[in-house]
Amino acid sequence: MKKNIILILCFILFACGETDDGLSENEAWGISSSEQQEDGVKKAKIAVDIIEKKKNNLQIDYGVFKKGGNRTFKVAVVISGRYFEFFDAFRSILKGLMTVGWMKDADLSSCKNTSDLIEFVNENNISDYVSFPEELFFDLGWGRNTASMRSVLISNSDKEKIDLIIALGGIAGGIFAKLDEYSIPVLVDAVTDPIAAGIIPGFEDSGKDFLTCRCDPEQFKRQIRLFYDVVKFKKLGIIYGDNESGRVYGAVGDVEAVAEEKGFEIVRNNNVIEDPPENQLELCISKFKDALEEISPKVDALYIGASAGVTEGDVGEIVKIINKHKIPSFALEGSIRVKAGILFGISMSGQVRAGVYNAKKIVAIFNGETPRNLLQLFENVPSVAINIRTAKIIDYDIPIDIIAGSDEVYVDNQENISNARDK
Repeated sequence: MKKNIILILCFILFACGETDDGLSENEAWGISSSEQQEDGVKKAKIAVDIIEKKKNNLQIDYGVFKKGGNRTFKVAVVISGRYFEFFDAFRSILKGLMTVGWMKDADLSSCKNTSDLIEFVNENNISDYVSFPEELFFDLGWGRNTASMRSVLISNSDKEKIDLIIALGGIAGGIFAKLDEYSIPVLVDAVTDPIAAGIIPGFEDSGKDFLTCRCDPEQFKRQIRLFYDVVKFKKLGIIYGDNESGRVYGAVGDVEAVAEEKGFEIVRNNNVIEDPPENQLELCISKFKDALEEISPKVDALYIGASAGVTEGDVGEIVKIINKHKIPSFALEGSIRVKAGILFGISMSGQVRAGVYNAKKIVAIFNGETPRNLLQLFENVPSVAINIRTAKIIDYDIPIDIIAGSDEVYVDNQENISNARDK
């Protein structure tokens, strides 16, 4: 293991710089997963070829290089509640708008939540084309606080003055998806499974002229296949509430499909609470840790979904339980959980590409495209995030080719050594 880590450090120090094909980081962000090989290695294409392909072949790039002239487009932002994924999704959209030239480059690292981002954009005047008025930002508090948003964005006759709504999360997206007709374009993102959540009927069609939603039906299957290919587990443990929310948050249908495909056994624990009211949060967290203690001796790997017991709790405590049983783990929620100590997850590189994808859709809408006509399928090639410290604790020897090919490698719960080029 020590020898592997030394080799990995040498590889990363050599590799951290420009991307494999000589593109800058911003140019690399603009490359969609459809332009990548199945093994995750980007084809060597120069920027001009990429741009020409997009302009000629991809409907979502209509008008990307046009700007609003003297007009500023007004955008409302609705989040389902306070959750890191909604912040990451909105931040990636802002970075995407910078990449396509609709915003000036700016350092967003001081922003810690979605409202910070909106305040930063407004105070620093980083776009002549897009605005995010603070009075058009709504936090729905996981469904407990929808009246104000409905009054302004649905009932108000002046809502036509708004050019676009960005709805993040299933609760926010679901409110607009239930409308038969609506006069404002709506872009939905950061939904675990928008088809299962009933926001869109399928990735081919949003079902509503005013609505479009990023969708990747295979994303969790790819995660689980990747985890299996690395660990070769025989019994995979999953913990989820046995209801619609629990199955969506845990990607249970995808786990079942890959289990049938690969031939491993699923060991389940449903003794947890999903979508808990505030007065049951502590119980929710406690029950998840109890379920983890119960299931861990029965399995040789764990797939950690987005259960309320994880998202509301202290992931460090969850990691301690997993490490005590010396079990390889994979987090559905990706980098943020790997940084906290989960062994594997998907890196943030996909979120960066998704931001450019969404930014281009936004510009297409501003240039008159009907949201329903825009491509919804966004297939992200998975790239692994790894926690080396956790591997050492559980005595798991990660194959060197897996680490060398990953986007994010954490030597402890703070430092990511493979993304040194981003600092």
